[in-house]
Amino acid sequence: MKKTDRDGDTVYTSDNTANCCGFMSTFFEETAPTMPKILRGAQDSSSNLTSGNNFIWAKDDSSKSTNSVGSNATDFSNSEQVSNKWPFQFLNDDLDYGDKITTDGKTVKATNSFEMRRVSFVPNPEIMDVQSSGKKRYLIGSIILAIIAATCALYGQMKRSEPFLSESKSESFVGSARLIGIKHMIIASNLTKEESFEDPNSVQNSALLWLAEMDPMQMPLDDPLILQRYALATLFFTLPRLDEGMANFSKWLTGRPVCEWEGISCATQSNSKVTDITSITVHLYQEVLDGIGVMPLPKELFLSFRGLKHLDLRGVGFTAIPQEVGDLLNLETLLLGGNKFTGGLPDLSKLANLKILGLQDNLFTGNIPDGIWSLKKLEAIYLDGNHLTGTVSLNIQNLRNLSDLRLRDNRLSGDIEFLEGMNELRVCYLDHNQFEGNIPANIASLKHLKSMTLNNNKLSATIPFGIQKLVHLEHFIASQNALTGPLPFDFKELPKLNHLWLAGNDALTGLIPMNLCSTVNITVDCETIYCPCCKQCTN
Repeated sequence: MKKTDRDGDTVYTSDNTANCCGFMSTFFEETAPTMPKILRGAQDSSSNLTSGNNFIWAKDDSSKSTNSVGSNATDFSNSEQVSNKWPFQFLNDDLDYGDKITTDGKTVKATNSFEMRRVSFVPNPEIMDVQSSGKKRYLIGSIILAIIAATCALYGQMKRSEPFLSESKSESFVGSARLIGIKHMIIASNLTKEESFEDPNSVQNSALLWLAEMDPMQMPLDDPLILQRYALATLFFTLPRLDEGMANFSKWLTGRPVCEWEGISCATQSNSKVTDITSITVHLYQEVLDGIGVMPLPKELFLSFRGLKHLDLRGVGFTAIPQEVGDLLNLETLLLGGNKFTGGLPDLSKLANLKILGLQDNLFTGNIPDGIWSLKKLEAIYLDGNHLTGTVSLNIQNLRNLSDLRLRDNRLSGDIEFLEGMNELRVCYLDHNQFEGNIPANIASLKHLKSMTLNNNKLSATIPFGIQKLVHLEHFIASQNALTGPLPFDFKELPKLNHLWLAGNDALTGLIPMNLCSTVNITVDCETIYCPCCKQCTN
């Protein structure tokens, strides 16, 4: 069809040509307005072409021969004749291959050796391989689309793998001024080493990103509590992301001060505006621990809270305890039972204010360090359920305030003479070890004793007389040992006694007083001990 371009010249295009090349022709008209006027196409095989229009002949791929055209035709396959022309190759869809072309100077018809090919502009005066160029453009376009698709897929994967920090991870290594400022503050305070931030998956990096970019509170950088907020965030990101296990985490990482987070208690120093976190309690449901791998307790927790007095992280599943725990000089309660700590017990010798130590039900090995026996304010020691070996030092007698001693279910050996002089002892669990020797003769001096378990050891000799002085005794369990001799009648003088288990001591003899039968749960070897009222006998 006829069309007038913006310079007023008339050109001819077929409908198909216009549809196919409209975009590119418009592009080149805009970008190269000084380009010579050229033929855009022809409607049919008899279209009149204005003399002097520039067009190009191109060999058909299916023909290998070179046939000449009519005598009046110009052979545009000769590059020398078109070297100064702007070629616009096109394929007239209305012409069939094989039609013979003749020329009368103004009319052009196709030959069987050449056909007119319609393609986009080639901004090169040289004859170009149109098919190859088209393939290259197709290939380049495909590669670009593939790159875009791969980028989108990667971004989607990152969103899925880090749901909590997905909005800020993409900027984590560029860093805002706030992020950089907090990072430098943390490093300068020796809370975290710089290399910890180089790992994008570290809990320290996650805590930093949250504090800098996502924390609703957006604390000023000069606020001293910002470091405490960071330390608690490292604890949060250390724990497994299981909603059903977050027993008290619903108020963590909110826009509220950390002292209002669940399980956090604070106290303001006298004559100061500085607020110290004095207590941290985190509990997870036990069932969520299955399948959790290595989860070290972050040292930032101990470096940030110098005023911490109470730390309760029982049953969380931590696997390593940093040595910095020994620097919490104000700590009074340390409860880390039910985790997966391994290796030797930590050095706690500097925790002079410690009153309650709970490291039970872990995987600790080795001896009990003497440093523990130097903590004179200790009132309770829970080391049961580990793999501790060696003997219990007599230095334990320095702990004059100790009322609860639990060393059961270890591999401790030696005698139990260390019990002498521990007059404040109320609970003493020593069962399931390898203790041997006698039960101390002065056990009667433990006048506050309520419960004693000595079962499943290698204790021998007799049960000492004078036990009737233990007027508060409720449980005396000494089964599965090698005790001998007659059973003392003193048990009948114990008004609060309700459990007396002595089975598994083949050489132990005697008589169970009748007055015990109605109130006491008794288990003995009925073959060697006469017990007319016993309902539980072992033979």
